[in-house]
Amino acid sequence: MVQVKQECLFKYSSEGELYKTLKFLPKIDLHRHLTGTITARTAIEVASSHDLPLPTWVEADLEAIITKKPVAKQLPDYFEPWRFLNKLFSRLPAVKQIVRSAVRDAAEDNVVYLELRMAPQGFLGDTPCHYRFEDFIEEISTTVRECERDYNVITRCILGVPRHTFKKVPLPARIKMFWAMIDVISRATDCFVGVDLNGVEDVGSPADFSSFFEMAADRGLGITIHAGEVCGASGISEAVTQLGARRIGHGVAAALDCSVMRLLSDRNCLLEICPTSNVLLGIFDAYREIPLPLFEEMNVPFAICTDNPGRCRSSLTEELLRLSLSFGFDPPRYEFLMARANEYSFASDEVRREVSIRLNGIHLESEPQTLIA
Repeated sequence: MVQVKQECLFKYSSEGELYKTLKFLPKIDLHRHLTGTITARTAIEVASSHDLPLPTWVEADLEAIITKKPVAKQLPDYFEPWRFLNKLFSRLPAVKQIVRSAVRDAAEDNVVYLELRMAPQGFLGDTPCHYRFEDFIEEISTTVRECERDYNVITRCILGVPRHTFKKVPLPARIKMFWAMIDVISRATDCFVGVDLNGVEDVGSPADFSSFFEMAADRGLGITIHAGEVCGASGISEAVTQLGARRIGHGVAAALDCSVMRLLSDRNCLLEICPTSNVLLGIFDAYREIPLPLFEEMNVPFAICTDNPGRCRSSLTEELLRLSLSFGFDPPRYEFLMARANEYSFASDEVRREVSIRLNGIHLESEPQTLIA
């Protein structure tokens, strides 16, 4: 660690100077969940404004609950704060407030393009809500347009399907719901650009959700699938070959199977790597264990993302700093990674061109370094 740290810092007088450089760097985040952006302060502001419940109104205590380390590799423990955070979405004005907070935080971290993910659990009875799905999508779309004007962050949204929630719905009803959701978001293409399968990874099979992704592909929506996070690499293969994934959420288990890495390389399928989330969940004991050098060696593309920055008490700048101190990544390397993330975004060609202009507003000298083994 010390040697890698010294290699990375040889151009900088301190970690603080490196942090400042990374903060100033225009960034892209392709994997950020809306619920996971909620900090204790935001939760208290939203709940107090709309008379919604919280387990405590003491910010420090609520922060400890939200960021509590889960039992290793246990997603239900990781998502324990969602039990009360999801209740904050029960009213549309609260939804608006949460979205604005999420985009404002991204702007403060100099994120120029953001893809926010959200799952409609409230419409299946998990969380009472006082509006229709169509109203939810319209509110999100309107708020995103306002945020783009107010905070200058190009923001697009991805609709998530939680495996563990939708698996409970009988197949005929599930397909009907899938069709209705795809139809609604297809009429909001200035905001919703993709779909995602998330939640508890080992619940259900690809066949349970194939109709949803077939409908999405027919409407020109991008497809990303959570796979290979806490379970094995086989789920990654299924996501690519059976569900048509262009990107994989996490996907770190691919390092355990050379055939899966070859598949990802051959299909040019991007891994959305979320370092702090993986470490918090106990998938890796340290950032240095994340198999980024192996992915580079096998020509598997990846982007660095935040996943749940409120839950993980992190930011994209901090994710980059941790990788710099662990692998020796320098800012030109991140300039390269951000340009690649732009290529894999689900935005239109016109938006990607605009994002490219924003990324190139700062050009760092020298070619990106290779990873330090």
